[in-house]
Amino acid sequence: LNPIFVPRDCKKLPTWLDEYGLAAVDIDAAPNDWYLTLLNNQLALNHPNKPVFNLSTSSVTRRIKSGQSTELLKACNIGAGKTVLDGFGGWGADGLTMALRDAQVTICEQAPLVHMMQLDLARRLAFPANHVLDELGRFLTSTTSQFDVVYLDPMFPLHPKGAKPRRDMEVLAELAIPGDVASIFDMAIKNAIERVVVKHRLKATDSSLPFPNWTIKGRTVRFDVYTTSNR
Repeated sequence: LNPIFVPRDCKKLPTWLDEYGLAAVDIDAAPNDWYLTLLNNQLALNHPNKPVFNLSTSSVTRRIKSGQSTELLKACNIGAGKTVLDGFGGWGADGLTMALRDAQVTICEQAPLVHMMQLDLARRLAFPANHVLDELGRFLTSTTSQFDVVYLDPMFPLHPKGAKPRRDMEVLAELAIPGDVASIFDMAIKNAIERVVVKHRLKATDSSLPFPNWTIKGRTVRFDVYTTSNR
């Protein structure tokens, strides 16, 4: 994994960093790109030419309190004990939202910096989910586990109709490796016991995927649901 860059006079790192296996490196040696650092006792991303970026737990908790996750929870049929694989985890907001609604969630993410920020967000939410650093296709091929639901949220292109993207999505677009749903869809269908759920922009089309069994629509996104016969 990546080192964490801290000032030379930082004598003692927080004990919770021990479980991450991050090597502390003098911040003077930081790369000319995004890197991990500490901000207010949590991980943050720094860049020599951009403002520091961190994740707030409210990115998850406010979605639950405001009901913004209603369509997601319905599409994935979330309930106590439901097992879910969030295949393109990103910052982990969707996966952690489902985990905080009592699902047993595994979040897969292949970009190391994104994975570490996601893991630290989960730490501040008392680790409700399992986190895997791997490419989704490789993980689906190697895992011996099956999941009730495989949830796929590929990263959307930025700037729809010229709108300015949120900062978290802008940084994610720089760091994440875009997911290709079409290339792993068949593997997801074979793994999922109950359903595969694919998130799209509301009016987006994707001719590379079959027609879903049904769709649940939100204000700006939709969730296409594909039932499986793997019970």
